[in-house]
Amino acid sequence: MKYETTKEALAAIYKEFGADVLLGKINAHLSDFAPSVPENYKKLAYAVHTFGASKVLKDNLNETQENKEAAVKVAVRCLTDAFISKKIAEDVIFEFVDALGWKVSRQKITPEPKPVTPSKPEPKIIPVQQKQVTPQPSPKPVTPQPSQKPVPQYTPTPQYTPPPRYTPPRRKPSFSLPSFLRGVFTIVDFDSGDGSEVFIGSIGGAIGAGIGFITGGFLGPLIGAVLGYIIFSVFIGKRIHVNIGKVIIIIIVVLIILSIILTTIFGITGLINSRTKETAVTESLSGRPAASAVTGSVNNNITALSAGWRTNVDAADAELINNTSAGISFAEETVDNRQVNVMNLQVTLASGTEWRIGEVFLENDTYIRQIRNGRGVRFSVLGDGEDGWRIMFPMRETAGDSCWHEAAFTAPKGQITKIDIPYSRLAQPNWGTQVSFNRNSVTSISIQRHSTDKNLSGVSEIKIFDFEIY
Repeated sequence: MKYETTKEALAAIYKEFGADVLLGKINAHLSDFAPSVPENYKKLAYAVHTFGASKVLKDNLNETQENKEAAVKVAVRCLTDAFISKKIAEDVIFEFVDALGWKVSRQKITPEPKPVTPSKPEPKIIPVQQKQVTPQPSPKPVTPQPSQKPVPQYTPTPQYTPPPRYTPPRRKPSFSLPSFLRGVFTIVDFDSGDGSEVFIGSIGGAIGAGIGFITGGFLGPLIGAVLGYIIFSVFIGKRIHVNIGKVIIIIIVVLIILSIILTTIFGITGLINSRTKETAVTESLSGRPAASAVTGSVNNNITALSAGWRTNVDAADAELINNTSAGISFAEETVDNRQVNVMNLQVTLASGTEWRIGEVFLENDTYIRQIRNGRGVRFSVLGDGEDGWRIMFPMRETAGDSCWHEAAFTAPKGQITKIDIPYSRLAQPNWGTQVSFNRNSVTSISIQRHSTDKNLSGVSEIKIFDFEIY
């Protein structure tokens, strides 16, 4: 059954496979159960395992309620430490918590902040400076002459100022063509009468005929062309004035640009194909099996930082996991007098008799598609002589028990060794469900160091370069 949300899909995965699968690598399962969910939502669910949050939840499956609440807080912090926002981290973790059936309240994990009442600022007292008043001498009283009449004082009439004139705001037109098209198409409110409906109607007829071809049938293209011509000419063509001359110029310019682009693309493709064929011929003359012309060339980028390799450790118990580590670094180094991208791997295995692994794995869609189209892989390795190294190809069919198809390889000390592993060499361990290798369902590629022997432990370092999918 397919689900529309990751929450529903996670609940279904737990119900069908249990907690071990839900809290493991669920990439293949989530893609099968929720194919329509956007990829960025799925990547958030993958991050729960990648950044260690699923391990925190798994270690507390049978703990008390208080310990489960504490585990949820730690799991959220694992995601926020990986630069995921706290709200999104909580949403993702609680989807897993709900799928596991834990009764954990979200309010206990993120309590609401108490409102803070701002204190009133004390009023500022500004002292008022008193101005020095200089006393003026009192005027002498004027005694009017009895023969003079008082003259009335003149009061000017206030000048009339008219109110400002109201200017209504200018309204933007509801529709406006870009400036470079205004000389080509002009929208009018009447029949332009210049034959534009024929031009626009022909475009509509071509679109209708194309839709008719898609629907099928003998009359489909004919009916589609007639209906498209009528609709476009009547409802669009009579409302648009078309400058035919400018349209022809635009079509010619577009065709010239397209021809230049296509010529450039086909020229580059031909050059790449010719160089790939030369590489294949050189390899066959030197005794190596010739690689296919599509995926047979050495890809220096797959051993670069941009490819997206990640590390992981796992073991039979927590003590072994804590004492096992995996590291990875990338550099451009000189090997055999040439510059190559080198992937440096360092794995430290804990001492013990139970299984423990340190690995690097790649889930880049571009390289996974190349692996699905190939017949095998080749690469060069420079090691320290330690054992336990192998390359593995997880598939959707083996996601439940991790019984992956693999091939071991050795890395003698101080010696460059060329490793060639065709898919026909791959085999499964005998402890898991046995299925045939299906390259079309490969989900990732893993290079790991593995041990169940107490004598095989400690540090081992190797360099991998000239990686090739053929």
